[in-house]
Amino acid sequence: METIMKKCSYSVIVLMLALPVMFRGLFFEFDFSVFAAIALSALAFMALFSKNIKFSAYCDTSLAVFVALYGLACLFGVNKGLALTEFLKYLTIFAIYIAVKAVAKENEGKTAVMFAVVLAAGISSVISLLTAAGVLNYPAAYSTSEIEKWLNGTLQYHNAFGALAVTALFVGCALNKNNSKSIKIVNGFFGYFIAFGMIMSFSRGAWVTAPFAFIVYMIFADKKTRLSFFEFAATSVLATIAVLSKFTQFVEAGNTPSAVLWLLAGLVIYAVLYVIVSVIFKSFKDMKYFNITAILVVAAIVVLAAIIVLVPEAFSTILPAQLMERLSGISFGTDTVKERFVFYKDALDIAKKSPVFGLGGGAWQDLYGMSQSYYYSSSQAHSYIMQVLVETGILGLLAWLVTVVIFYIQAVKLLIKNKADRKVLAGVVSAATVLLTHSIIDFDLSISALSIILWALFAVVFAYDTEKAYKINKYVGVAVCIVLIIPFILNAVALNVYTKGGRFFANQQYKLAYKQFDKSAALRPLDSLALSYKAASLSFNIESQSERQQVVLDMDKAEKLAPNSILTVQNAMTTYSNVGAYEIAMDYARKLVTLQPMNIQNYYSYLVSGYQVVSYYYRGENPALAKKISDEVLTIKDFVEDLNSKRLEKIEFTDEMKEMLMYFQVVSYNVE
Repeated sequence: METIMKKCSYSVIVLMLALPVMFRGLFFEFDFSVFAAIALSALAFMALFSKNIKFSAYCDTSLAVFVALYGLACLFGVNKGLALTEFLKYLTIFAIYIAVKAVAKENEGKTAVMFAVVLAAGISSVISLLTAAGVLNYPAAYSTSEIEKWLNGTLQYHNAFGALAVTALFVGCALNKNNSKSIKIVNGFFGYFIAFGMIMSFSRGAWVTAPFAFIVYMIFADKKTRLSFFEFAATSVLATIAVLSKFTQFVEAGNTPSAVLWLLAGLVIYAVLYVIVSVIFKSFKDMKYFNITAILVVAAIVVLAAIIVLVPEAFSTILPAQLMERLSGISFGTDTVKERFVFYKDALDIAKKSPVFGLGGGAWQDLYGMSQSYYYSSSQAHSYIMQVLVETGILGLLAWLVTVVIFYIQAVKLLIKNKADRKVLAGVVSAATVLLTHSIIDFDLSISALSIILWALFAVVFAYDTEKAYKINKYVGVAVCIVLIIPFILNAVALNVYTKGGRFFANQQYKLAYKQFDKSAALRPLDSLALSYKAASLSFNIESQSERQQVVLDMDKAEKLAPNSILTVQNAMTTYSNVGAYEIAMDYARKLVTLQPMNIQNYYSYLVSGYQVVSYYYRGENPALAKKISDEVLTIKDFVEDLNSKRLEKIEFTDEMKEMLMYFQVVSYNVE
């Protein structure tokens, strides 16, 4: 019975780590809510039978503090609903981490975690490649625009997919030396597709992490595991390069049979290269010849990479033009790198508002508009470090960095004391290095699937720690899981209803939209968007004074929950216009300008709103009030002039907007 339960636990962990990647990386709240409800149910079942569920004072405390700080941020977060969502997300990931750590006490458990990473990246790569070839039609797995013909995997974002592929490639190198033949065969099969996915992601940031991970891999690996890098990773990359140009040529031509044929040809080349390299290295009686050969191979790879980057025309006939362009564009001078530093500067400006405890989960997306140096649209800071700083402050960032430091210290201790399987250490630590380094320059870890994988890699190393480990009562574990399941079920139902309401609202079916948003708001009382859309929907069909009061009440509650949410403020502007409170609507229009001053559309909305109010009073019996409001609107010119002196991008009024400003000047002058 115990053996059966262990195998079930391993299977659950593999599914729990691999499946999230298939569902858009659980980046979207609905996807995560459904996954969390299912995963927590499985964890509750595991908690009843597992004997290894423990809390380590040394390894787990900093992660627990990190999660707790997200919980603390719910009290004063700028967006109460998003802050709670992030807290529940990290609580769930922590629960998965504890479960993985329990399973990883056994060697089979460690293998299961590593296999799950390869499986996730492998299946995602196959789906993406077959979508590119025209066999499948997975949404957004392959970008087809003229300048972005790359693989996004099932994560819908090429940089995150590239990071996942590099991560899995290093894990695969370690699994290549696993004793199980079936695991080695599956690992070898997916290795080629993972390498193909890594290259065709065209993610320069992911590629740049590979040298750092390679150094870490070589430090922690024993001699046989180092050999595995050349058997597994190097051969799969070479096989990909051999067929890449032909594959992309037929993909762009829409020739599905030929594209698939060349994809399979690469798999055959990989198998042949793998056998040749394995035979060559096995023939070495003395390992010193292996070391010399390894050094020469690494040197050759470095020289080859340098030639590709510095003299790209030398390979222009072999490699696709887009790949050459991406390789030659690896530098600190590219537009994407410059944009990243602008994001980081803006994130630091936001973090200053609450430097110690942060501003709560989701704070960036509500506040970045006020700090941005030029107009851009992004719900993420494009740096996990900056995201954590904004959301949990210096304390949260310290808790995260302490966790990372403890992870590497623990790994080095295991290496020095020779207390761990070297191939496991090499695969896990190098893979974690990829995700950690890439997360500094991108939002990988905001994609829940990748956070789950990283925390699972932490768990494998921390599973070796047995000092000051306190056993968690199984009934407490079950109770925690059940308590967490409830909000995720409610969340999933509420988001489904909310989506239906959004469709009705877009089609101007406001009565139907109101019913859906009303249900959603009841299930998620901290969701400012559901409340604001509920109020906006009702404002189109007000039939009584009580309904008017309900609209105002709901909108007031929504604004208090998320006073800086662009959509909430836009809904408030619409709502108060519909009920005839034009001056209040105008105030919200001005607030939009304050929240996102680099968005020219907000100025247009403000001027239109002001025009409606001023016209009403100017033509009526209160021209003095019209003048007062006109003078207030005209201050926008000074606001823009001051803004233009501080920001990288300048705000320029359109001719239509200039005409409206002229109207306000005429009203102000005539009343005088």
